Amino acid sequence: MEDITQAIGHLESAVSLITPGIDTVGATSSALGDLYARRFKCTINIQDINHAISLHQKSVQSISSGNTDLPRRLNNLGNSYLSRFECTGDLKDVDSAISHHQKAVHSTPPGHIDLPSRLGSLGNSYLHHFGHTGDIKEIDSAISYHQKAVQSAPYGHTDLPRLLSNLGNSYLSRFECTGDLKDIDFAISNHQKAVQSTPSGHADLPSLFNNLGNSFAIHFERTGNLKDIDSAIFHHQKAVQSTPAGHANLPSLFNNLGNSYLHYFEHTGDLKDIDSALSYHQKAVQFTPSGHADLPSVMILLSYHCYDLVILSYGLLFPFNAASHSRALPPSFPLVIAHSAIHAFLIS
Repeated sequence: MEDITQAIGHLESAVSLITPGIDTVGATSSALGDLYARRFKCTINIQDINHAISLHQKSVQSISSGNTDLPRRLNNLGNSYLSRFECTGDLKDVDSAISHHQKAVHSTPPGHIDLPSRLGSLGNSYLHHFGHTGDIKEIDSAISYHQKAVQSAPYGHTDLPRLLSNLGNSYLSRFECTGDLKDIDFAISNHQKAVQSTPSGHADLPSLFNNLGNSFAIHFERTGNLKDIDSAIFHHQKAVQSTPAGHANLPSLFNNLGNSYLHYFEHTGDLKDIDSALSYHQKAVQFTPSGHADLPSVMILLSYHCYDLVILSYGLLFPFNAASHSRALPPSFPLVIAHSAIHAFLIS
């Protein structure tokens, strides 16, 4: 992040030396807006994204209609509005994101190499709008634009895996709204294609594995087919294994892997599965920084699993087969679990 901050300082100095009224001001404002938007992803400081929006607005206003760089600037402005919406939940921001993404798409000529990603950005804006309003028309629009994005991307396009994953996410969101199994099947299919089209070692591969695992887990919740939860666990494990130590997403990946084992346990009652769920949720807690917004919910989930282990270990949940669930536990174990539960409650 220090490099981004230094770059911002240098560019701001350059802007102060540029003669007003020439497009160099707009181009520099666009680059500076990109840097503030990138820093916002690291800091979640609302001032950074406010600066990004202001600078991107200036860059759009300083360029003539018909300029070949206008679609890119419009798209970046839409992306910044969408980032602020994700932080604030203000519908005006996602409306502005949709508006600018639409203008970016409409001003991009057919066959342009950036058209697929701009269609994808417009689809993402509609997807976020749907997530806030639940309006089925929004998710239909998201799917439509994500389909167009995939269809317009030539074979080997660098953005194709991400576009396929976005299309899968949109189908998954519609499935959660309608319950139509065709949508979850489409979600799985597109997430599989996203993984298959991504080279080993690519930075996006963990999130693509995770999305595929989530789709299989949700399919399992609907069908109860153990093959689905086996696939969910397999791909969530792949997501964890392909993520470098210290990565910011690692706690959530551990959490999702633990959730898949929990779903398996709920179907089989096998203590090995709840042990695995507990182990991965413990890792999710260990790798979550102190004060992180997700920490209370992860700790509460962990304490619930510990409680399940206590109940099962004493044969209380399955009295018809208590002997098979008994195990030697230290006398203090229930007290440790109670302390974890109380601590999780107090920090929530």
